[in-house]
Amino acid sequence: VQTCALPISVGKKYDGDVSANEFISYTPTIRASSGTITSYTSSGYYKYYGNTLEFYVVATITNNGTGAGSLIASLPFATLSTSPSFTAYGVSGSKSLCATAGPGAVTEFSINLYDSTYPVATGSVITITGTVVR
Repeated sequence: VQTCALPISVGKKYDGDVSANEFISYTPTIRASSGTITSYTSSGYYKYYGNTLEFYVVATITNNGTGAGSLIASLPFATLSTSPSFTAYGVSGSKSLCATAGPGAVTEFSINLYDSTYPVATGSVITITGTVVR
């Protein structure tokens, strides 16, 4: 069973004036740790306030192809390794997901089912929400 919290932190603060209620869109890159996902669509949103980055990712795996291992999704920007917490969770259909990142500087995070197996197949829709706190 995976541990769902590892130490990473936000490496770049958004330079604009963003209130705690404003989300900024980004397009997460989605891939498998082994094999190749043939096609997918994804959208993401984040907000940065104080020492907290909050993010949301939704991805539809149109054709899983030979994708296997873990699902990998990009963060909106790079992180550093000096912070106390990364927390993310989500669902794929009715199944719980576990997301992990790090240790060290990262630009993406891994997603598996709670039992560490590959979380998607063709037609799957995943939703992940998470926070990175300095």
